[in-house]
Amino acid sequence: MAASAEVSKEREGHLCDGFLDRLSGLINKENVHLILSEQDGMLETLEVANEKLSHLNALSEKCFDLHVAEFRTYTQTLTSMKRELDSVFRRIRLLKSRVAMQYPEAYTKTQASLQAELDEKERLEEEEENR
Repeated sequence: MAASAEVSKEREGHLCDGFLDRLSGLINKENVHLILSEQDGMLETLEVANEKLSHLNALSEKCFDLHVAEFRTYTQTLTSMKRELDSVFRRIRLLKSRVAMQYPEAYTKTQASLQAELDEKERLEEEEENR
């Protein structure tokens, strides 16, 4: 039985070799070499493109890191300025309330005259815009 198994394997091998020989006879070797050379050219082009994209990505990352740092600095500056302005306005409100308590008549007259000036200024600005 072992001998017949070896003989059948040998026949299969010869049949496969014969099939492959016939199949390779159908293929034009020049076309295969042309396809392979085209694939090599495309591979080189894609490798160059990949290298360029990697370089661009690295530059973009550096630029992004720089802008993030600047943005953090600006954000901290704005936050600090807001705190300072809040403090200034709080002190102004405190001073206004003290003046209003100590000099109610003068404060009322001053507020009325300031409001009249603001109204006049707004009216003049509206007239200027309508022209």
